[in-house]
Amino acid sequence: GNKLDIKNINYYIASNIVRGVKLQPILQVNALMDLTGKIDKLGLAFGREMPCEFLNVFAGQKLFKKGTIKGNINLVFKNDVPYLDADMEINKTLIPSARAGFRYLTLKTDKNLININALGRFKRANFEFKGNIKNELKPPFVVKNMSLNLDNVDIEKILEKKMPSLKKRLPKFVISYIERAICQDEINRVYSKLGHLQGYDFAHALLQEEFNIKYNVIGKENLPKDSRVIFACNHPLGGADGVIMIDILGATYPTLKIPVNDFLMNIDNLCIFFIPINKISGQAKGTSQLLNEVCDSDDAILFFPSGQCSRRQENGEIKDNEWKKTFISKAIQHQRDIIPIHFEGKNSKFFYNLAYYRKKLGIKVNIEMLYLPSELFKQRDKTFTIKIGQPIPYSTFDKSKTEKEWAQWVKEITYSL
Repeated sequence: GNKLDIKNINYYIASNIVRGVKLQPILQVNALMDLTGKIDKLGLAFGREMPCEFLNVFAGQKLFKKGTIKGNINLVFKNDVPYLDADMEINKTLIPSARAGFRYLTLKTDKNLININALGRFKRANFEFKGNIKNELKPPFVVKNMSLNLDNVDIEKILEKKMPSLKKRLPKFVISYIERAICQDEINRVYSKLGHLQGYDFAHALLQEEFNIKYNVIGKENLPKDSRVIFACNHPLGGADGVIMIDILGATYPTLKIPVNDFLMNIDNLCIFFIPINKISGQAKGTSQLLNEVCDSDDAILFFPSGQCSRRQENGEIKDNEWKKTFISKAIQHQRDIIPIHFEGKNSKFFYNLAYYRKKLGIKVNIEMLYLPSELFKQRDKTFTIKIGQPIPYSTFDKSKTEKEWAQWVKEITYSL
């Protein structure tokens, strides 16, 4: 007829073959499709536990590394909607391209639900996932119930891992104070609530669901359709302003990139937007190359040219320190127009006083940065105003001024908004 019924295509692997001894297939394929190529069902059954690398044959790339897989999985199509029939288990496998790994993953189905149970690691975080998804593989996927646990932020463990010698010298009460200063318990509560979200969704949920932060945007018509631009923004808050700018620009430019202190790469939920800059050991060659590659691409780029959040100046004004010239250099080199953005906001008096007197005492370590998480939580229920200026053509930045002077010129335009 018009149906192609594939039954029991068996795959074997054997180091030697003994006459009279029947080999057991490691994989059995069954399928039913019509002659136009439309699939009604497709099934894979693993005869015994086998290496996960075998799946790379079907993936067409080296997706899996190490680990084992066993069980069976079948796709059954009803009215062009795929349903799953599966009883599979994957153990101790790695997916290097996704920076993920599974200590175990089980996938079982009944008539209505797909049950997933997994324990593993994604990027820098360990996770445990349990959930049921409606057995109907078409978007939007319906989650019946879900439990996701991520590693908590634990300063004591971080110090033990990163700076063990310092950890041994610190009294317990100092570590406890640091935990309170960075709002460790509050951060972990937020992660337990929103940690399953990534990228723009995480930023948006932080503002809407957690902090109830609102903002008004003036000059939104100045956002160009062409994403090959550089946004230059003042940095009054050092936390909330970054999240808000992701929420504003990420909606229009989903591949937005932001050069940031490489410490922020620990925020896995937002690192899709980040270009890491090493502030301590200097700019690594690889990072510089990454920044140039992004500038060569069509991705929009957001710079906070001061490189740190605003400080109280000698005249008492809260303002960014000197803007670095990098954003001007990249605009000229990669022919990108610059769009100035002014963000209106302030941190607490405690933050500015600490930064001011720390500098007066000649202390070089920016100890006030320890309190930025606390400053973020203090922004709850506030409303901010963001003003977007008109694009400045890259051709503006000629030899009449140095790049450093052009950077301060753009800074003045930004604050005039």
